[in-house]
Amino acid sequence: MTVAIKIQNLSYAYPDGTSALNGVDLTVEAGATVGVVGANGAGKSTLLLHLNGILNGDGAVEIFGEPITKRNVKDIRRRVGLVFQNPDDMLFMPRLEDDVAFGPRNLGLPDEAVTARVREALAATSLQGYEKRSPHHMSLGERRRASLAAALALKPDVLALDEPTANLDGRGRRELAGLLGSLGGTKVIASHDLAFVAQLCADVAVLARGRVVAAGPAREILTDEGLLREYGLS
Repeated sequence: MTVAIKIQNLSYAYPDGTSALNGVDLTVEAGATVGVVGANGAGKSTLLLHLNGILNGDGAVEIFGEPITKRNVKDIRRRVGLVFQNPDDMLFMPRLEDDVAFGPRNLGLPDEAVTARVREALAATSLQGYEKRSPHHMSLGERRRASLAAALALKPDVLALDEPTANLDGRGRRELAGLLGSLGGTKVIASHDLAFVAQLCADVAVLARGRVVAAGPAREILTDEGLLREYGLS
């Protein structure tokens, strides 16, 4: 199988000295949907930020066999679509169509290609007709779909989602699960929402204190009550 993501001995400390990752090893096969679960502060968000070079720690991160470097980081960010926990961190333009077009325009695509990508991404996230809407006048669920559309407009090989169900109601969770389940490609979902992860992910890695402490099939990891209690997930 082709390996989409390979992380070896990755460590990272923030400027204030706080250690966030401590020797993380993780491999994700192409086309897989993998959950990264852990209590708050486990290092999930920090790990995702390494997948497209926003953060650079000690160790190795490869995307489809290519190490992330300053030279290729722009291409890596096209290949890895990162969807932040707070959609307002991704939506900053006055109209939704401009937010979704931002990434493709930065790739230098011609206007016709940008327009086509915006149309496709909004259709994929059921946001047709929202082109002229201000994201700040949309519901949280709509803004989450909008931030996903902004990532999809890059046509990434990998989608990395940080706590995608945070503060969503039951309907919003169901809609998002259906949407993500309909998308192809490789997906990494970082969350402490175990029911959501169980619904979408075949495999799960448990992160605690910046380390992968368990990994395997979701049906085994997420039914291990002792493991879940030990690491604050139950």
